[in-house]
Amino acid sequence: MSITNDVETGTSSNNVNTMATEDMDTTGGISLRREIGTFLAFTGIVIPIVVCMVAIIFGGLLAATQGWWFSDGFFYVMVDILGMDISLTDATPTGTGGVVWDCFLTFWSYGFTVVMFSFLFEMALCKRNLLKAIHSCVFHVDIPDVYDEQGRFIVTRKRLLAEFKVCLAFIFIFVPLLIGIIAVILGGILAAIEGWSFGDGALFLIDNMCSLANSLTDVEPDTTFNIFAVIIIDCWALAVLGSFIGFFIASGVTRSWVEAEKRFLYNSISL
Repeated sequence: MSITNDVETGTSSNNVNTMATEDMDTTGGISLRREIGTFLAFTGIVIPIVVCMVAIIFGGLLAATQGWWFSDGFFYVMVDILGMDISLTDATPTGTGGVVWDCFLTFWSYGFTVVMFSFLFEMALCKRNLLKAIHSCVFHVDIPDVYDEQGRFIVTRKRLLAEFKVCLAFIFIFVPLLIGIIAVILGGILAAIEGWSFGDGALFLIDNMCSLANSLTDVEPDTTFNIFAVIIIDCWALAVLGSFIGFFIASGVTRSWVEAEKRFLYNSISL
């Protein structure tokens, strides 16, 4: 009887190990396919749901205290969370108490949203060595980590120069290209839903992603369905943009410059 149980247990363990192996790559990490699937699910589903839930809770509280319709409170908070440069409602807080309460609700809603967006920075996709591959294939630079015998990170001139090149490429090439791609794809979808021209859809999304002071287009959603379409697509755009910025931050591409500055400041204070 115990032999049978041992055999069954061994078989079960082997099945579990086989399933786990299928989700692992050759380096011992989670497979790229699974990482991308998780990333897309989190970006496309979880983020919009969480943002809407935050707007429902805090927008409802704001509407209740100001005597607004619930929809006015929801849309008011949603505009604040997503940093839209348009107004989805004509409601405005009144009185000193209303303004103060509005400020605190906006702060809290921002806090909850930032926490959820921070999960994107910690996704497995951000922890892989993809950026090093991009360095080699696209920028043709190599940024190895070098340590001394005590395990301290060594700041080399070669790495400082390589990081400087990558930062310039990220600022002047990658970010504009990423925003342009998001605006073309999601802005095109938004334009089709709203009945706008393709250019208006792309420019509208760029307005919201970059929080421009002066709008690039005069189009606005005119129905409740269209407003929700704008909200969902804006969530997707900001989630994708934020995740890739987090990807860059988590890659440690500015590590040498940070270490050099820290050591310079430490030596200056010591003197």
